[in-house]
Amino acid sequence: MSDWLGVPKGTLYQWRSRSRGPRAIKVGNGIRYRRSEIENYLDLHTDARPA
Repeated sequence: MSDWLGVPKGTLYQWRSRSRGPRAIKVGNGIRYRRSEIENYLDLHTDARPA
């Protein structure tokens, strides 16, 4: 997931602790992300201006 977003895992942990970033699911001792949550997050944070 961090590779897909281009951010370190530590950043994902910080986002989660601060209620930022895509919604996560705790499974056992691990954290998982639904693909749909990641895509929604990216859609909400996409710059609408042309590149």
